[in-house]
Amino acid sequence: MDCQPQVPLFFCTGMALKIAVPAGAAALLLMFSLLQALGYRADLPAYILAHGRIVLSSGDFVFPQDDAQQNGSARRVQDGRGATAAILRFPADHPHGTFLLLDTALTHSPAKQTGASRVRRPEALLFYSGPCVRCEAGEFRRYARLKRVRIDLLHRRANNPDEVFVIPDARPVYSLEVTLEDRPGPQRIALNNAPTPAPAADWPAGMHYIITRLQILEVYPGQEFTDRFALTEVVYSDRDGAAEQPFVYQQLD
Repeated sequence: MDCQPQVPLFFCTGMALKIAVPAGAAALLLMFSLLQALGYRADLPAYILAHGRIVLSSGDFVFPQDDAQQNGSARRVQDGRGATAAILRFPADHPHGTFLLLDTALTHSPAKQTGASRVRRPEALLFYSGPCVRCEAGEFRRYARLKRVRIDLLHRRANNPDEVFVIPDARPVYSLEVTLEDRPGPQRIALNNAPTPAPAADWPAGMHYIITRLQILEVYPGQEFTDRFALTEVVYSDRDGAAEQPFVYQQLD
């Protein structure tokens, strides 16, 4: 796969991957792969489905002393806590602007002992804008908030790191541009036209990791901090097989 503008540099292969991935991000990916391979090899697909949210962002930066929040690493957007937030630079000093890459889910529920793996159909993304879920108006507006966002779902072929020591290509399968309201609390963005995966017999053949890429296009201006925006949580939901109710990957405390 070529390193096209719509595809994050983190997922280009070969020499491009070695050049494009920052040292910290590369170490994080390597550590995560080793944990998967060594610590959970007995039930790797089930572990991946339930854990292991990696979040990378071009907007991460070291905070100056004028920001008492200082809890703002990008990983906060998937920590399940309504009182913490990612505080990220906008615009970021990066060729692709400010974006987040979220390690989201698997396309299938791997079979337990017998029977075929069940397809998981994308349902929605919930955005919790601002620095906290239950913010007062003044606190909510201290930071910039998301306004226009491009959502890309990417599929990366699932593989067993015990057997295949590579990071497969990630390819875009769905794209949507949305405008969020300027308010706290969940805003649901339906993924109505996201492709339903094809059936798969068993792990890992035919299965993919879902990676969500959020390209920040525009923000509502912050009253105190104009160079950074706050995002409390991004929550993914899907439907397992013929389930009547969607499965929500994080429940905020």
